Amino acid sequence: MEAEASTALTPDTWRKSLDERLTDPDIGPDLDGYVWAVRWQALYPGAQLVADSRRAQEWAEQVGIDFHEVRIEMNGHSLTLIFSELEVRELALGYAPHLVAEDK
Repeated sequence: MEAEASTALTPDTWRKSLDERLTDPDIGPDLDGYVWAVRWQALYPGAQLVADSRRAQEWAEQVGIDFHEVRIEMNGHSLTLIFSELEVRELALGYAPHLVAEDK
C-alpha cells in the first residue's frame, strides 16, 4: 500500500559524490565519494520488521485486514514498505530475473 525510498548517505557523502565521474564504473572507484555506477547494493544492515507500526495500524483500521511495516536499509538507500501480505521464496542458485548486458 505504501513504498518509500530515501537516501542512506549523509549530507557530507552527498557533497563528495557530485562528481559525474562517479557514474563511471572504471573511474569512480578511484575517487573520493559514493560510486553511483553500481549494479547492486549491499543489504546492510538489512531488513527489520517494525513492531507496533502506526502506519501499518492506520491501514489495518481503514481496510479491515492486518498490515505490516518493514524497513530495508542498504549502503546507499533505505526503503520502507507497508503491506498486507508478503510471499518469500527460496530461489535456485544462479536465478536472475533479468540480465544487464555490457556495451561493446
